[in-house]
Amino acid sequence: MFACLAAAAVLGMIEVLLRYFFTTGIYWAEGALIMLVIYAALVGASVAVRKNMHVRLDVLIARLPPIPRWWAYLLSDALCLFFVLSLWYFGLLYLLQVIGFGDMNAETELPEWVHYLAVPLGMGLMSLRYVQEIWARVRVGPGAEPPTGNPHSGGAG
Repeated sequence: MFACLAAAAVLGMIEVLLRYFFTTGIYWAEGALIMLVIYAALVGASVAVRKNMHVRLDVLIARLPPIPRWWAYLLSDALCLFFVLSLWYFGLLYLLQVIGFGDMNAETELPEWVHYLAVPLGMGLMSLRYVQEIWARVRVGPGAEPPTGNPHSGGAG
């Protein structure tokens, strides 16, 4: 994730310098920048799930007693897992279709599937993280919070 963002930042700075000072540019830079940022975002989302820092609207859930709160978080994680597994599945189907076409991206000169691999890869990583979250929650049982990175969960972090 850091490598993708760092590469995008360096490439972006080089592109700006080339365009404003030398009136030229790298023809594949824009496509590569977009691809690097998308990969970083999707891999970063899996890290956010691992650290329990993903978007969660828990204003009401946090006020519940421990056992109902445990069930609510378990249901929430299960629904999120279903969602990311669905995105993984449909992203994989689309990726296989793109691979079948065998096209090359005109801008980056990479196979088109390299660009579309980000979705199944990112969603697959997020799925694994949600499975880990669910397993940790089930392992400690109702009324307890699993040890995660969320400072609001009461875990060891």
